[in-house]
Amino acid sequence: DSGRGCLQPFACELPPNFTKTSCRQFKDFPRHITLAVAVKMSERVAKAMARMGIASRRAAERLIQEGKVSFANEPVAHPSFMVPIAQCHLLKVVGVEQKFMAQRPPRIWRFHKPVGFEVTNSTRNSSNIRSIFELVRAEAANIRRQGGSQPSAQIPDLLFPVGRLDVNSSGLLLLTDFGSLAGVLESPSTGLHREYSVKVHGDVTAEALSAIRQGLTTQSGMSYQPCKVSILRSTGGGRHVHLNWSLTEGRNREIRNMASHFDWKVSQLRRTRYGPFALGEIPTGKMAQCQPQAVAKLLSSIGMPATATLPALDVDFRE
Repeated sequence: DSGRGCLQPFACELPPNFTKTSCRQFKDFPRHITLAVAVKMSERVAKAMARMGIASRRAAERLIQEGKVSFANEPVAHPSFMVPIAQCHLLKVVGVEQKFMAQRPPRIWRFHKPVGFEVTNSTRNSSNIRSIFELVRAEAANIRRQGGSQPSAQIPDLLFPVGRLDVNSSGLLLLTDFGSLAGVLESPSTGLHREYSVKVHGDVTAEALSAIRQGLTTQSGMSYQPCKVSILRSTGGGRHVHLNWSLTEGRNREIRNMASHFDWKVSQLRRTRYGPFALGEIPTGKMAQCQPQAVAKLLSSIGMPATATLPALDVDFRE
């Protein structure tokens, strides 16, 4: 805050002595939430305006430059100003009516990703690998055909994946209608465990498992935090080993990179749990909405607000 009644942009590269309490934007976050997570629980004002249907990002930038945007009754000076996700309703734009938005809890779905699909919404895929959102859209259409008329049962057109599973991996993928929530749930700071069922071929020794449990630096120089790993069963004279692998980082190809360090060949990698949500008996390619009570409990446990400014459930944007 410049002290001149104008909200200035929030720099993501912070000076060493910066704390949440030194920035008015983050004063309402719980004390146990780190600054990194607090930043992820916010979004740039131009992005927030676009998500709320007020204007495109470029149009939002023009409105800000023209001095037409305010937050909590104070003018916003720059498009990079960070808006706490629970307070987007405090954004006001001169001459613009905010339609179709409501303060409501975010929703989460469990999706059973099959092998052979990418977690992307991009239509520019030179490899012709299919996107999981083809299956998601088919599921949404199926619910509509079956008469799922309750707004809370509808699957929205825009969903955000929580993390990724590569094209050769399968299992539980969480999807949410709130992009900022997806970013927070991906952060290792939340401490949420991702559990996997992994089948490897190779010499799985007690020393290798101990190294994974203590934190591993691979031959390529990649360092990984300690993981929980245990043998479920082995076949083929001990050369085919089924592992239960649990981690909190969720970095790109983390398990495959650690397995490669020990010359293990991964033949199957399936996520079975993400935080409190288990894959359960959801058929491959299908999805199920998480119970609102479970979502509320998760939000509380990670210090997230119970509600956010999101598209209203009773609005059909397809009309």
